[in-house]
Amino acid sequence: MKLHNSQITILLGAAMLLPGSAIIASASEPAAPYFWQVPNAEVTKTGDLQWKPKPFVFHADSEARYIDFQSGDDKNPGTKDSPWKHHPWDAAATGKAAAATGVHTYVFKGGVTYRGALVAKESGTKESPIRLTRDPSWGEGEAVISGAQAIKGGWKRCDAASAPNIPTPEKCWYQDIGTKFVPRALWAVDAKGVITRIPIARTPHWQASDPNDPRTGWREWTDVLRTPTGAMKDGKPVANAQGELQTQAWAVDAKNFTQSDPSYYEGATLWTEYMGMMGTPYAQIITKYDPDKHALAIKSCWDGDDYKPTYFMYEPVRGCRYYLENLPKFLDAPGEYYFAAKGAHAGRLFLRLPGDEDPNQVTIQAAKDLNLIDIPNQSHIEVSGLTFRYENVWQWEDRWFKNLNVAPACVRITGNCSGIRVANCKFDHVAEAVRTTAASPADFLDEIEVCDNDIARTDHSAINTTSPRSQAHLLQFEKRKS
Repeated sequence: MKLHNSQITILLGAAMLLPGSAIIASASEPAAPYFWQVPNAEVTKTGDLQWKPKPFVFHADSEARYIDFQSGDDKNPGTKDSPWKHHPWDAAATGKAAAATGVHTYVFKGGVTYRGALVAKESGTKESPIRLTRDPSWGEGEAVISGAQAIKGGWKRCDAASAPNIPTPEKCWYQDIGTKFVPRALWAVDAKGVITRIPIARTPHWQASDPNDPRTGWREWTDVLRTPTGAMKDGKPVANAQGELQTQAWAVDAKNFTQSDPSYYEGATLWTEYMGMMGTPYAQIITKYDPDKHALAIKSCWDGDDYKPTYFMYEPVRGCRYYLENLPKFLDAPGEYYFAAKGAHAGRLFLRLPGDEDPNQVTIQAAKDLNLIDIPNQSHIEVSGLTFRYENVWQWEDRWFKNLNVAPACVRITGNCSGIRVANCKFDHVAEAVRTTAASPADFLDEIEVCDNDIARTDHSAINTTSPRSQAHLLQFEKRKS
């Protein structure tokens, strides 16, 4: 499949195709002249589609460099027998690894988890791309690139002093991990390698039990009100010079918002649907709660507290669903966690595993890095045969169309890039697998190939492509608002 959007050309190897699509060739048809016309699935006798990715093939040039995060040393020459610990694009690299440059194949050892974010510093050539890959004959198992900090052991039982504002603290555990990053995703991995996602403490305690409606179990707004905040005349709001009415929207839940303390929900993260056919849940931090209205002060999904009437549609309406998360008082059931990003116990991670199990018996993966392989303004780079896991997500007060640095992706391709290939990789328990973004209308992205990858359990999307046109549209939208 070949997609054209403004100045972006992306080649995607499809995981699923519809029967009868032009991309599926019959046995009597001539060979497809272009590789994106080759089918990636076959139709079975029962009419189902079976994915048929091209098998991974290891390629290495004569200047291959080997990386073993577990046993390597950056002082080594980077050979298979004497590998490095870090990739040269890792800010943590030292010695010979940090000094390395040039077009090479970088081989990550199988059965080893690499922890660290890479930022591409140079380009390969069309004939000899820079490769990041694995050699099936070196090590056993997957070569994993992880965006998490692993925590094994060291957990302590909470009490009222160590876990203020947490209900039944004696059922919780804590560990101080510092404030260098905020883990917005967490996983528990047992001795057999079974991975369990641990959500942020929330209310209600819903689970994604219905694949056709993952929001089953959320609460519903009983009403949405508006109160004037600007100039008033004869008891009615007066429009400003731009013709806008200055008002505040309040989302009401008369059934559940019965607390009398006006600070009860301050600082919580609200996820809510909004009016419209899309209605994608969006997040915002709660700053006001009105016990008399049984309501939370809310903003539209495009930010701002003051709206033109045309922007009202970006707010929830009666019947839209929501939930709240990320307050210590919400950590009142097994299978959730809370991280104190600030305050007297800043950097403290609080945890209750499913079944109230002892976290010292498992490995906790605390998401740290937003981007695992970042490719800004570089070309002719191939990423193949690797496994990506445990990627962090951005804090939702900031928006990707205002700040590209908050957009997560295991492999992020931005700016002027060409000849980038991501193939035969596995992306599992991540925010987003691959993102291509033109940082400005002048940028040119071409010959970006994403094919034969296994992508599952993503928080946001599998492959995200953003063009200069959509960037400009969003900037114009913000300008109209202001």
